[in-house]
Amino acid sequence: MKPHQIIGQLFPKLKDKIEQNQVRGLVYFIPCADCIKEYIGKTKQQFSTRTGEHKKAVVSKQTKKSVLAEHSVKHGYKIDWELAFVLRQCENW
Repeated sequence: MKPHQIIGQLFPKLKDKIEQNQVRGLVYFIPCADCIKEYIGKTKQQFSTRTGEHKKAVVSKQTKKSVLAEHSVKHGYKIDWELAFVLRQCENW
C-alpha cells in the first residue's frame, strides 16, 4: 500500500531566491568604462558590500585599499559599475 500523497507533495521545498547583490562567497567581475581592462575578484562578503567598498575607495582616491581605485586615479578612468556582476558563487570556503 502507498499513500496518495506524500509529505513532499504537500509541503514543497521552495526557497526564496537570493538577489545577486546579497550573495556571499563569490567571484565577481567589474569592467573599466574607458579601456579594455577588467577586474575579477573574490570575496566572502556580499556582492553589494564589496562593490560599495570599491566605490568608496575610488571616490576617496584610496589607492592602497582597491586596485580599481589605483587604476582610476592613475589613468583618470571611470569604472563601469553598471556592468559589474557575479561570475560564480563559491560553495565551500
